[in-house]
Amino acid sequence: MKDAICDLRYLLERGYRRNTAVKVVGDRYRLTKEERNLLLRCVYPRAEAEMHRRKLITAEEISGQSLAIDGYNVLITVESWLRGKPVIACDDGVVRDVSGVYGKHRFTRGITDVAIDRIFMALSELSPAIVIFIFDSMVSFSGRLCTYINAKAEDCGISVEARTSRAPDAELLTSGASVVCTSDMAVIARASRVFDLAGYIIPAEELVQLPGCEDLYELRF
Repeated sequence: MKDAICDLRYLLERGYRRNTAVKVVGDRYRLTKEERNLLLRCVYPRAEAEMHRRKLITAEEISGQSLAIDGYNVLITVESWLRGKPVIACDDGVVRDVSGVYGKHRFTRGITDVAIDRIFMALSELSPAIVIFIFDSMVSFSGRLCTYINAKAEDCGISVEARTSRAPDAELLTSGASVVCTSDMAVIARASRVFDLAGYIIPAEELVQLPGCEDLYELRF
């Protein structure tokens, strides 16, 4: 994968469109769907990566803040880690999974409930004032998932609400929360402040680290 990652970084630095560049590199190296997802979600040109990094806030800054959590985005990333699937420390400092299961999520005992427990444990440590989970209503059983989270929230000591939305990305940005918790690149690009909640939960030593390609950046002709 190192050659594919370095080739993609080079193309992105040269201004190639992301989807086009990923297809070119993916076809060149005959990559699997998961490997292509890694390229699409985790590899960035330096300017875009730096823009994302500037929006990230630390765990110490969360206390007393209001959070809008990208429900499936955070939940699926934590679930992927619990399942032993690769979770990547991406170029922009954000942690992402490469499972590609969004839209097909199912509540799995021993995985989903444990992932939600880990999220609530993290929220207890971070001490935000208000938390809003927003789930895509077009995904099956989103309402039941919200009911489960809202019931669990009754005893957590934090003001928590889980709800569904037909336009979750837009609602994350218009909810009135001061911080958005997501790894979605489109949402990060439009948000003012972002916290990587999944990255806070998952131990750094269990993340896949991407290779460096500094020599490619220095090529001049």
